[in-house]
Amino acid sequence: MRFRLTFNTVTEDSAQHGDFATHGFITRNLTIPARTYMPKKPAEFSLRTAVKFCQEHGGHVEADSCPISVQYPPRWFTWCNEDMGRNYSATGNCTLSRSVSLHLPHNITAASAMRIARYIGCYGIKR
Repeated sequence: MRFRLTFNTVTEDSAQHGDFATHGFITRNLTIPARTYMPKKPAEFSLRTAVKFCQEHGGHVEADSCPISVQYPPRWFTWCNEDMGRNYSATGNCTLSRSVSLHLPHNITAASAMRIARYIGCYGIKR
């Protein structure tokens, strides 16, 4: 199976407007673009590569809903990094937070989605 990765970046300016400064898909060479990036055919990654990338770029992990269970399986997982400090870009804009999300394929079973949730230590797993 192949998985897609997305990102959202919030800056001081975008937070005042209740929006993201940049968002989109992670590139094929596993980089977070400096601008919004929405290709027609987003890159897809193996589960191992996708999880490793997310863990390197994020903090705690949560699913798209809570609690999750086999009856209500997750559709994606998001690693939130809200403790970025005062990281300023070349434009002088301060990045407040960045999140990276792993999107599960549509044909994945509920049981497999729950196995992935347990593997990554997702918050809100209903037993």
